[in-house]
Order: sequence, then C-alpha cells, then structure tokens
Amino acid sequence: MIGFFILFGLLALVSSIQASYNGPFVLWGREEFSHANSNPLNQLDENLLRDIYSDSSAIILFVRNASNHLKEDNFPIFKDLLSKTNYVYLAQQHLGSDPMEFNLNAEVINLVGPISQQDVELSALYHDAVITYGEGKVLGILASKTNHHEIHKRAVDASPESPVTTTATTTTTTAATITTPSPVTDETNQTDFVYYPDSPYKILLYTSSAPRLFDGTTEIVLDNNTPTTITTDQKNKNEQRTLKVRYNFKDKLEIEYVFNISGGSWQLIAADINWSKITGNSTLYLTDDRPAAPLEYSYVCSRPLIFRNGSIYLELANIQVQLDVNARRFNDSYNCIGFTSTPIWSGVFVSFVICFAVALGINCIMEIKPPNRFENSRGKQLTFTIQE
Repeated sequence: MIGFFILFGLLALVSSIQASYNGPFVLWGREEFSHANSNPLNQLDENLLRDIYSDSSAIILFVRNASNHLKEDNFPIFKDLLSKTNYVYLAQQHLGSDPMEFNLNAEVINLVGPISQQDVELSALYHDAVITYGEGKVLGILASKTNHHEIHKRAVDASPESPVTTTATTTTTTAATITTPSPVTDETNQTDFVYYPDSPYKILLYTSSAPRLFDGTTEIVLDNNTPTTITTDQKNKNEQRTLKVRYNFKDKLEIEYVFNISGGSWQLIAADINWSKITGNSTLYLTDDRPAAPLEYSYVCSRPLIFRNGSIYLELANIQVQLDVNARRFNDSYNCIGFTSTPIWSGVFVSFVICFAVALGINCIMEIKPPNRFENSRGKQLTFTIQE
C-alpha cells in the first residue's frame, strides 16, 4: 500500500513538471515521414506517430521561447538540416500523443537567447544525438510556447454557382484560398534587444522585449526607436564592471548596470539611473535573486528581472547576460529556474503527507491487541481488570 501511494506521488510529480509547448510543429529525422501525409490541414495519423515515438532511439523536443513564426533568414542552419532529411510540418496546436509517454529517452530543450544562437544550438544538439544513436534513429521535434496562430479548414459552398477545385496541397473556395505553408515561414519579425558595447570590457546583455522604466507616474518603453550609446567601464581594482546605456530622447536618460566580480564568478547587483526627471542618481536594486554565474558562463532567466527603489522600477523580460564574451555569442548558461522548482516541492510535500498518513495508519493497526481467549458456554466467564 505504501509503495502504491509513493508511486502515485511520483507520477503526480512528473506530470506537474511536464514541459508546456504548442504548435505548429516540425518533425524530422525518421524515414517514415517520407511516406506520411504532410497536408497541413490534416493531422498526422496517431498510430503512425506513436510507432515513431516508440521506435526512435532518442527524441529531442526543442521549444522556442517565442510565439511568432519561424523565419528562413534567421534559421539558415536548421533550414539546411531539413533539406537533407525527411520531415513533416504540422499546423495543429497540440500533438494528440505526448512523446514523453512513449519513449524514456526523450529530452526537452528550451531554446533561449538570440535567434542566431537558437539556430546553432538546435542543429548542434541534434547532430550530436545523431552521432550517438545513429542516422535515422533520432526524432527531432520543434515546437513553440503559447501561440495563438491557428489554421482552420473553411466550409465549402457546394452550390453550382460556386465551383470548388481541390488538390492535395491547396483548397480553393469562393471565400478564401488556403495554401500549404513551408516549414519556415516569414509572417512576423522577431524583436530582440541586444546591448553590446564596442569597448575592451565585453559585456553582452539580451532581452526579448524592450526594457520598461516606471517613475511612479508615467511608464517609458525603451525600444529600438530611441538612439542609444553603449559603453563599459571597470571600477574598484577590477572588482566591479558597468554597462552603461544612454538613451538620447527628450529627457536625458542613462542606465548603468553594475556587476560585481569575486571568486571567479560575477553577479548583477544593481542598476544606476541618471535621469533628468529624477534629482541626482537613483540606484535600483533587484527584488529577487541576483543573476550570477562563473566568469566563462552566461545567465538566462525567463522570469521578469525587476530593479526597484521606492516608486521607481526598471523591468527586463527574458534576459540573458554574460561578461567577457567573444564575437557577440553567449557561452553555456546557468538558468534561474533550477531543478527544485515550486511544482517539484509541491509534489514532494504531497507525497510526504501521503506516506506519513499511511505509516501512521499501519502503526495504529499494529497497536490493536485482541484477547487470546474467548468466552464459551462451557467455561468460566472472563473478567478483565482495568487500571487507570
């Protein structure tokens, strides 16, 4: 009984930390895709999909940290990879069968950072898996986070005045025309904000959306339409470095990010604001854990990074930052969301409570001591002495 509840708790734990991803999907690497029906208006046969999951030696599920469509110019390496293998494009929002349930050797990799880095990381990790497990044995899946893009098959007017012609790849109606999209489309542009100074002290800061500064009454979105000047400096005998970003609009504004270096690692500790609307400099401190990593590593976090001092705060969304970078490229990263996240601790706590209740119940049952003699019509009446 105890083993059953422990297993139940572990299953609840695993389900609570399952990765969240959505379509559209690109699946590649298996020979079966050469014979599959890849019409984007139809879903792939579920039985075929489950067989592919089970027969694959390994499955790598890449999740892009964006909801926009893929752009060919930004993923040239991935486009070249698809041209050399079999693949299918699925416009559906969700997979009918979860690959994690059919293959124990499945891994989820979140792609973060600039698009060029995602392109290199995706292709390199898949290539390493192919070297390990063999050609045609590794299933690659590219998905996205929450995406509101959906493709629906429109109703067809079957009246004689509205003739309809249908082919395997195009459905033409009097209302609209739906054509098969390529695996890599160009519908929206990715907006990235990269701060990289041309100075001896290389600091690279990336954020997926424009920083937001709030002074207590108004909010300013510091987008790329504002001309900027980026410089770095070194202070306190190499123990502190700064990344200064100057915004040249109506109200002069400078944001100086302060990094401490100690014991072979770095950490971002504060942001100094020099703004004409504020009297003097204002130092904003982080409201959560400080970004930190060894000197040769970057730091990445999908949670908003907030600097605050009173009514003034600065917010950076989905950041990645590193000191001493080369060629505008991040090294391996430390993630702000570790293995022991809130869902994991919740699962562990629930499992502990269940195990404790079961153990307490078994102990109570074992403490019950029934009499070893019973009354009968031929024997003497039993008497029991109770002492308080």
